[in-house]
Amino acid sequence: MSRFALNWLDLRKDADDRARHGSLARAAASGAELHGPPLIVDLGTGAGANVAVLKTYLTSHADWRLVDDDAALLSVAAERCGASGIECCLFDLARGGALPVNGARLVTASALLDLVSEAWIERLVQDVTTSGADFYAALTADGSVEWSPVHPTDEDVLRAFNIHHRGDKGFGRALGGGATSYARRCFEAAGYHVRVEASPWQLGPGDERLIRALVDGMASAVSETGMVDPGMLTKWRDFRFGRADMCTCRIGHHDLFAMPIS
Repeated sequence: MSRFALNWLDLRKDADDRARHGSLARAAASGAELHGPPLIVDLGTGAGANVAVLKTYLTSHADWRLVDDDAALLSVAAERCGASGIECCLFDLARGGALPVNGARLVTASALLDLVSEAWIERLVQDVTTSGADFYAALTADGSVEWSPVHPTDEDVLRAFNIHHRGDKGFGRALGGGATSYARRCFEAAGYHVRVEASPWQLGPGDERLIRALVDGMASAVSETGMVDPGMLTKWRDFRFGRADMCTCRIGHHDLFAMPIS
């Protein structure tokens, strides 16, 4: 496990929890419990933040299958979420073949869909709908970032960052900000009812560490594109770093819940 990966997951947790759309999470949990204790499969579990949140909406016991390609992160997730009813599934989501969603009443994911391709979404929808499960995806980025105060290079940086975001993250060309709308179309075409709600990060004073990490990550990604002059990019990064304790930032995300039409 990369220590950076765990640090990043822990750093973003509070922002994720504030942003998540509560009514969709509640609907996902309620639907899973309709027919007795469910099996819930969480794809790309990481450190287990998605599981921890959903457990607060459940009123009874559920079994969980945690799916990730990082054994150390799965161990952290299982420890944090409680060992009872937890199955850890070491699985690379980018590999071919069926996803391990067999027997699931609910399939979930968080901060995943914007990293995958159209073909991967189509595979996901086929596997979920074949199992008859509901599907809940939280915190899918929509490609929007709004800063205050503004900087003249904000738009250029965002444009380059979104192009980088749509590069291949191991799943084929990533959908980036178009992921939620594509997933919605695929689930609706498969006969599912789909709800989508905005779940933006709203960052401000108190989020300085996360803001600086975001700025670093964006600057690094943008530098790889060559689309922004290096001197301008450095000035942008220095401006954002120097105002991390006084700026605000809205980063767009959407949550999605899909269920079979009765």
